[in-house]
Amino acid sequence: MTGTCIDTIRIQGFKSLENCTLSLGRINIVLGPNGVGKSSFLQVFSLLQQAASKRLQLFLSKQGGPNALLCYGGKKTSQLAFSLSSSAFSYSCILEPTLDGRFVFRQENLVSGAQRLDFKDPGYFESALCSDACAGYEHMASSIRSWRPAHFNDTSDFSPIKQRQSISDNLSLRHDGSNIAPVLFRLKMEFPDYYARIVRMVHLIAPFFKDFLLRPCPENHSQIELEWIDKEGQLPRPEGRGLNKA
Repeated sequence: MTGTCIDTIRIQGFKSLENCTLSLGRINIVLGPNGVGKSSFLQVFSLLQQAASKRLQLFLSKQGGPNALLCYGGKKTSQLAFSLSSSAFSYSCILEPTLDGRFVFRQENLVSGAQRLDFKDPGYFESALCSDACAGYEHMASSIRSWRPAHFNDTSDFSPIKQRQSISDNLSLRHDGSNIAPVLFRLKMEFPDYYARIVRMVHLIAPFFKDFLLRPCPENHSQIELEWIDKEGQLPRPEGRGLNKA
């Protein structure tokens, strides 16, 4: 994600996250077994980014409606609440489901220093972050809109990250990781310090991992496939033969 770094986030009532408050750094590693809320946590950033881009209802419809997002469903949970803070600003909102399958904003506010902006009367369907009411606070709203969450949760043999990719598709990382090999290859060639940080982070959660092996495919130099080697220098492995189990 780009933009202002978030220091703290609180999530209430979202999927498996009934009440969760986390302090965040510049790099955060979330570990845990299946079903504890790792994917739900990442999806919160997608929801907030879409809301700040005036696409909350579109995002909601693609997720299956309010009942699919409320913790234990609408009978158990009556609202979603999010709050986040950074060194530059803090933002919070409360969303309530409607009978016609939408969310409305019950409350939304933005704080910068000693200034607090409480957006209009409750009951609107899209965030006021992209309205005239946010005049003077555009840099804060644009920071949330600039987020580009990427979630590589498909580790099957046909997942996008395991396919051969165009080596020139390296301007920005796609949300599903379908161009992760060319992006890593570019980082290694042009920004080696950033690449080295990524390798160190992978090693923290997979100690057997040594490095990615990034090279154009021998039979087609316009394509690249994500491979890796272990600390014992074993032959190249296609991505996922072990890493996806770490």
